[in-house]
Parts: sequence; C-alpha cells; structure tokens
Amino acid sequence: MNRHMALICGLLAAGISGFADSVKLDNPSFESGSGSYWINRPAMARVDASESSDGMKSLAITPEAGKTISVVFNTLQRKDTVFELQFDARTDAPENGPVLTLAVMLQGAKPICFFNSDRQQLKALSTPAKLTTQWKTLKYTIGPIPEKVMNQEVKRLLFYFNVKPGTKNGKIWIDHIRLDAQPAASATGPAAKAAPAK
Repeated sequence: MNRHMALICGLLAAGISGFADSVKLDNPSFESGSGSYWINRPAMARVDASESSDGMKSLAITPEAGKTISVVFNTLQRKDTVFELQFDARTDAPENGPVLTLAVMLQGAKPICFFNSDRQQLKALSTPAKLTTQWKTLKYTIGPIPEKVMNQEVKRLLFYFNVKPGTKNGKIWIDHIRLDAQPAASATGPAAKAAPAK
C-alpha cells in the first residue's frame, strides 16, 4: 500500500512541476552547423567543435565593436500557451565582456512586433545574462502569447539571442537549446502584453 501511495504521489508531483510538452527544434545543439538559424552577421557567429555542453559542437559568438549579433530560431505559435526556453551558455570574458540578452518577435504574414510580457518576464529577457567561464543553464518563461496583435494573427514566434560587445573583447558560446510549453491555465502570472517593434 505504501509503495502504491509513493508511486501515485510521485506521478502527481511530476505532473505538477515542470513543463509537459517539449517543442521539437531543428539542430538545437548545432551538430548540423548553423542550419535552421537566421544570423544577421554570420561572420561573427561560428560553429565551434572544441566547445560543447551537449553533443560535439556549440555556437561561438564574437561581437565586434558597435555591432549586435542576432541568432534567431522560430516555432509555430500555440494558443493559450506559456513557453519555457532553456539553453546553455558560457563566456571567456565574464567581467565586462560581451553581453547576452533575449527578445521574442511575433510574426504573422510578416513581422508584427516584439513581445512584451509582464514586467517580470520583460526584465528577465532584457537583463544581461550573468555568464561565467563554465557552462551554465539559463531559463526564461515567456507568455502567454496573444492570438492577435495590432489586428494581425500571430502565426510564428521568433526567438532572438542578441549579443553585444562589452568594454572587453570576448566570446560567448551557446548550446543545447530547449523549448517547452504548457497550457496558460496551468501557469501562474498575469496575461501577456505586446509592444510594437522599434
């Protein structure tokens, strides 16, 4: 009886905690190069076979002065869903080196606007990640995403990894990208908002 009760409690705890649905991503650990990602400055973002947290490769980003590198992947919008984005990152310049932030673009027939959730989510996305020389897993909660924004249906979400140079030259590596989803009714927090792209 105790064994059955422990099993039931364990299953209930597993259902309550965490995100239940993994979103399938193409090339989440850069094992196939930079395929399936849009990169605005590809010369500054190279696949590195000497560093990884998962598999054999990662993406190394080395920003030049005055330039921001955006590495972007996309997925279909899901109605009434909260997303959890996780990935691993490290830097060789933890003090005053390159700066990593995130953003999410909402897209219909064309890009509509940048997603702007409640203040807590927005602060987490726009606050520079605190990276070290060791691999670290970063986690962000995003959503729910509105079905329509500015009278346009939201069909896809574009997740941006934005890297800007710091006052000290350096490099940031990212690897092992994961995206999970759960119904918004199961998540906590206020409803999302959206802000027009600048």
